[in-house]
Amino acid sequence: RFFGKKVVMHYLGDDIRNYKMLISRYKLPKNHIYVKNEKYHDRIVSQRIKREIKYVDLFIASLPTHVDFAKEYGLNVKNIIPLSLNLEVLPFKKQPKIIEEIRIIHGTTNRKWKGTSFIEESIKSLIHEGYPINFKIIENITHDQLIKEIENCHIYVDQISFGWYGAAALESMAIGRPTIAYIDELYFKYIDYEQKIPVINTSKLNFKDTLKDLINKPENLNDISLKSRKFVEDHHDVKVTSKKLFNLYQDNLWN
Repeated sequence: RFFGKKVVMHYLGDDIRNYKMLISRYKLPKNHIYVKNEKYHDRIVSQRIKREIKYVDLFIASLPTHVDFAKEYGLNVKNIIPLSLNLEVLPFKKQPKIIEEIRIIHGTTNRKWKGTSFIEESIKSLIHEGYPINFKIIENITHDQLIKEIENCHIYVDQISFGWYGAAALESMAIGRPTIAYIDELYFKYIDYEQKIPVINTSKLNFKDTLKDLINKPENLNDISLKSRKFVEDHHDVKVTSKKLFNLYQDNLWN
């Protein structure tokens, strides 16, 4: 601003996340990291946003959840540019044939955040019931290794604790893997493609039943695979989102 330049703030995650809202809406337990850090985190973000409001010309969110987070801090964010992927380095891979076991992986960088223990217990229960599942928790590996694991699985499980799909789920869909995650329909009002999202929506309340239905109908996996890739191409390809971003800059900053 001092040099007469326009200022843009594009929120990506914890820089706009409101812990208090998440704790209340999703009834997070007292030992959750968000509960422990709520007051400090929300105070720091609030203070920073108060400064940003004075100088920023254009605010952009990466997820529809960010719109409601921003409101908690007194900020109205009207523009969403979805998370983007370079699909040239993430080619579609045909769904592997199911021979003896169905391979399910769950990628996590934070077990409590993702609901990992609940996912693990639910799958153990299905295995005990006789379902032929090969389950693997993916953590503490490189990104290239994660992509290889996704390519070799039949179903990818993202988080089932909060309200939207993230980058790993996007990569899974781009590769063509049926992807399970929790999507809070509260945020559908901020987008126009909610009916096209191929994510298999579930929560802790029905994760086991959702997975059981998916395993019992393996013939549906190929269709979900194709729809997943198409969805990412239409809404999250960097070639698509960069055009939206350019138009947003042109309409709000250059005229």
